[in-house]
Amino acid sequence: IIDFLAQIEDFQKKLWLKKKFVVESNYLISLDRIPECFHEKVCAAINNREKSLQLDTWHDLYGLECQQVTPSFLQASPSLVLDTQHIDSVLRDEIVASISEVDCKTVGVLCQSNNFQALSLLGKVYEKSVKTIYIDPPYNTGTGDFLYRDGYQESSWLTMLENTLHQGKALLKPSGALFSSIDDNESHRLKLNLEQTFGRENHIADIVWQKRYAPDVRTIISDAHEYIQCFAVDRNLFGETRRKLPLGEAQTKQFDNPDNDPRGPWKAADFTAPGYRPNQMYGITNPAGETFFPPPGRCWGFTEEKYRELAADNRMHFGRDGKSRPAVKRFLGEMDGMVPWTWWNYQEVGHSQDGMKESVAYFGREGAFLTAKPLEMIKRVIRISSADNDVIADYFAGSGTTADAVIRLNQEEKATRRFLLVEVGEHFDSKLRCRIQKVGYSLDWKDGKPETTEGNSLLVKYLRLESYEDTLNNLLLQNSAVDLENQPIS
Repeated sequence: IIDFLAQIEDFQKKLWLKKKFVVESNYLISLDRIPECFHEKVCAAINNREKSLQLDTWHDLYGLECQQVTPSFLQASPSLVLDTQHIDSVLRDEIVASISEVDCKTVGVLCQSNNFQALSLLGKVYEKSVKTIYIDPPYNTGTGDFLYRDGYQESSWLTMLENTLHQGKALLKPSGALFSSIDDNESHRLKLNLEQTFGRENHIADIVWQKRYAPDVRTIISDAHEYIQCFAVDRNLFGETRRKLPLGEAQTKQFDNPDNDPRGPWKAADFTAPGYRPNQMYGITNPAGETFFPPPGRCWGFTEEKYRELAADNRMHFGRDGKSRPAVKRFLGEMDGMVPWTWWNYQEVGHSQDGMKESVAYFGREGAFLTAKPLEMIKRVIRISSADNDVIADYFAGSGTTADAVIRLNQEEKATRRFLLVEVGEHFDSKLRCRIQKVGYSLDWKDGKPETTEGNSLLVKYLRLESYEDTLNNLLLQNSAVDLENQPIS
């Protein structure tokens, strides 16, 4: 019996590890990207209501009331997104072939599959080409309100994450990094898993995100935060490419120009540095005649020669009355941004209710994705860790907030980042693919309805992979007496 069961388990493993086929490949294309020479054919395909559901899809997504379309209608509606599953494959292939360098112009790729299978298939294509991975895996709380299976046994949860973390690391550039949301419940186990995958020396930060703006009165001590754990492939290489955050209102209001310096607003900054350097331990005399030396354990920030250059350039400050310790003037116009730190408050990146409200805006209250992270939080992850032309991956894609964040951040920075998202199950169509089509049509939504038609031009490829169940259903056992361990899979 044990041998028989072992054969079954080995056979199931073979089925699971079998490379899965791509069973569907289509595109989401904004109409402004489809050459006018195809408009007649596209109209004919869409107007064939027996074969095409595109008009019904536009009605469901955008509230568009239209019984048929014309070439002039297509030209006047550049933000509408065509789903090529609603036209015949020959026309689809002609349109795609007409787009020069289509892979480079593709904004992103969506893949419907178990993440293990998707990463196994896509690994060769994206190996060492992804700059940032952001994931929001199941928190293993057992509450049952998460899209993925929740409440795993510890060993199963750790194994599930360990497999995908190793696969994810293989996608990353040498300067790449992985960011993972997690709560207190499994934070320590996730960090151990990340240390084993990336090495403890490549830990970047445990970012604390303020998810609540008020205590939960139902709890003994209300939790106010979750974590975003960050590990790099190579800490030093990631540090060289890490970007600063733009200064916000809270930072810029610290700058003033009390002496009408022609270089504009400035603020007084500390002129000392930690440690002891003999050539930075000189005395500095302020305009009132008082001489200062560095405080214990510190030295001046520059040598005396450099200090004299700064003073001659009117970059030293001794208080409004000239009687204070020396400080250096930092001009707003010379600031290249702010170094990110580990405290992300809700005023800057949003809280959990903001994520839910954004989902309600896209899908209405009944269809909202209740555990969605806020856009601003994920935009910050992407902003500090990637730049123009980089690839951003998320293999627990959920409702597609990561793709949405890439699209919006690209628009803000005039950049061309691309995304790779993996999602399993029916939410791929009802949430992820739906959201991408919506943000392509309009950037402003309320209760599932667009408030404008000012969207973002899209060319997104989506794939469906053969599932484990498909493999079972298509299995051909060629002998009546089956040796499961040695049975070929076809």
